[in-house]
Formats: sequence, C-alpha cells, structure tokens
Amino acid sequence: MRTTLSETQSSSRCTFPARWENFAFGIILLVISLVYFLELPYVPFHPDESTQIFMSRDIDLFSQHPSFLFWHENVSSDPAQNYRLLDAPLTRYLIGIGRRIAGGQLPTPEDWDWSKTWDENREAEALPNNLLLLTARASTAFLFPITCLIIYAIGALIESRKTAWLSFLLFAGNALILLHTRRAMAESALVFAVALTIWVVLKFPDNPWLLALASALAFNAKQSAIALSLWTVLALIFLGNQSTPWRKRFFKLLAYTVLFVGITFLLNPFLWNSPFKAAPAAWHARSILLEKQVVSFGDAAPGQILFTPGRRLTALAANLYILPPQVAEAGNYLAETQTTTQDYFSNPFHNLLRGLAGGAFFLTLTIFGVVMLLRQTCRGAGIKRQHALLLSIGGFLQLIGLLAAVPLPFQRYVVPLIPFTCLYIAYGLVQLTKVKKRRDHSA
Repeated sequence: MRTTLSETQSSSRCTFPARWENFAFGIILLVISLVYFLELPYVPFHPDESTQIFMSRDIDLFSQHPSFLFWHENVSSDPAQNYRLLDAPLTRYLIGIGRRIAGGQLPTPEDWDWSKTWDENREAEALPNNLLLLTARASTAFLFPITCLIIYAIGALIESRKTAWLSFLLFAGNALILLHTRRAMAESALVFAVALTIWVVLKFPDNPWLLALASALAFNAKQSAIALSLWTVLALIFLGNQSTPWRKRFFKLLAYTVLFVGITFLLNPFLWNSPFKAAPAAWHARSILLEKQVVSFGDAAPGQILFTPGRRLTALAANLYILPPQVAEAGNYLAETQTTTQDYFSNPFHNLLRGLAGGAFFLTLTIFGVVMLLRQTCRGAGIKRQHALLLSIGGFLQLIGLLAAVPLPFQRYVVPLIPFTCLYIAYGLVQLTKVKKRRDHSA
C-alpha cells in the first residue's frame, strides 16, 4: 500500500505541472497569435498577393464551370491557365474559400501586370482594396497558430518540453515567418505543410496514408517542397518498422504513390482533361519561367545569379540567418511601399536577431544542433535514435533540393527550411544545458 501511495503522489507531482505548462502554452500562443493577426493590415504589399487573389476565382469556377479549369492546348495565352501550370494550387483555394466565408467578396478582376506602373495597375483594378487584401491574408494566416502548435509537438517528440518551448518561441519570433506568412502568398500554407510532414514522419514513419497526405499538401502548397516526398519515401521504406517484410513495404510504397498522385491530381483540375499532355506542359512552363527570371535578373544585376553550389549555399545562409526580411525581390514598386515598409520595420520584433552577429550565432547553433542529432544517431537507441536520424535527413534533403533548384537569391525560397532550423537550434540548446549540468555535477 505504501508503494502504491508513493506512486500516486509521484504521478500527481508529474501530472499537474504538465497541465499547468499546457495551459501556459495555450495562453502564450493565444497572445502571440492575437498580435500576429492584428498586424496583418500593416505588412508591406507584394504584387504576387494580387495574383493569388486573382487566381482564387478558381474556387468560383469550380462550382459553376469546372471545365474552365481544364488545360487546353489552344488557349496557351490565357494567363489564368498559365498560372495553373506554374503555381501550386493550395493558397488560391484557401483565399477563395476565405472570400466566400467573408461574405462572397469578388476577386480582383485583373491580374497584376509588372510592366505597368503602380497607378496603372490600380486603375486596371489589379490592386485589391484593403478589405479584400485583409480577407485574403487572413485566409492563409490562420494556419500560423496551428503551425506553432505542431512545432511545439515536434519539439516535445524529439527531446523534451524544453525543446518544445524553444522550438515554438524560435519559430513564432522568426522575422521571416512574421513577414512572409502574413501575406496572401504560398509561404503560410507551405510552412504549415512542412511542419505537418515533419510531425507525421517522426510520429508515423510507416503509415503510407498519413505520409502521402502530408507530403502531397506540402508539394501542392509549393513545388519547392518536393524533396520532402523523397524523405517520406525513405522513412516508409528504410526507417519505419524494421521488422516489416520487404513485400509489405513494397505495397505500402504503392499505396503511398497512389495517394500522393491522387491528391495532386484532385487539387489540380488542369490535369483532368488531358493529364499526359498537361503535366509535361506544366514542367515546360516552369522551365521557361525560370529561364526568363534568370535572364531578367541577370541583365539587371549579373552578380545576383547563383551559378555555383558555393554561391547558392552562401546566399541561402545569408537569407536564412543574416539579411533583413526582404519585402520585394524586384525594385519596381519600392517607392510606393516605402512608407508601409518603414512603419513595419519600426517594430523591432520584425527584424529581431537579424544581422551578422545574430545570424552567425544562430547558424552556429544550427550546426551544433545537427551535430548533436548525428551524435544521437550513432550513440542513441530506440525511438530517440530514429527521430534524430529522420530529422537530420529531412533538413538535409530540403536543403539539397533548394540548392539544386533555385539559382535566384529570393529570400522567401528559404522559408521551408525554417521549421527544421528552429528544431535544430532548440535541440542543440537543450543539449548544451545538459552538458553544463553534467560538468557542474562532476565538479
């Protein structure tokens, strides 16, 4: 009886602090999210937001004339069809649904034309009004607190509640997250889907249905997350339940492939009519776009094109850790957004810990965290070893994917790495505290 009473008291001591900690997390997440949403109207405008709002009409077309969304070879000059070939669809669907929930606001009747001036685009009604812009931003920004919750859960899964708290705070306070996920663009859905994929891979590495769902959402948020599909396949085949026979693993891979392709097919109606012609057309359109971007930016500033792996890695590290949040990739409309940009960055939290000193510090912590994870894969055992191995491989594959595919120094392209870096830094910091405690104890 004494043992039972002691165990009950010990259980109580463990349970109540955890409950209070969960309550504290909920309150802090609520406050951070409230501040995040209140500042949505004051984020500097990006013309790509207008394009996403313009394309959100696909939700309306799907309910009225779904065949209008099909790819047709004889209407290649249609800008909407071109965007369906180029861009992942998830963001425009979220904005379209958000418009309907907000009372059926109409999208902008015209797409933004980069060859025109700001005033010309406004006269053409390509510039969304304040209410429409806010609705569009809220339609994707609502994913922020959900992503924070997932990051917290991942931190707790790989190490401890300390890792969970640090991961959450690093993510929620990241200057790039605060800028890029508050716009009506792909980054909010992308970061959410990347975080979801990380959690599913660590929690259910041998579940083909959940792996396919998460990685397909990431790919359909932005194609730059395609590396995560390779990661999920590796987890499914090699890093899941090692006792699973190879024959069963093959059928799991088959189920994964069918679901991934099926979700992508359903989310991209341009494929429905002629998938074997439309898919190559999409690949060709993206190749042409990248070539045009390289030529255009190369003519404007030849030094910006990143031809070598070393330059790409340097630019990626600078964008991820050091450079101020980038409000625009081109200088066409900097004069028109100058006032809102200055107002936005007058808040010190919007540029927090950026710069050479802060960036070098966090880069060092990221490398240290990765080293500690690799150390865990060599010396650890069981689920902790598997988590460390999976997390290390995932960030590496996403990094390699970006280095291979992105020759332009656009900061928002590095956003899918942020969930990984926050987890690496948090893990490394917790390991540092453990080393310090061991040294203090031995002393």
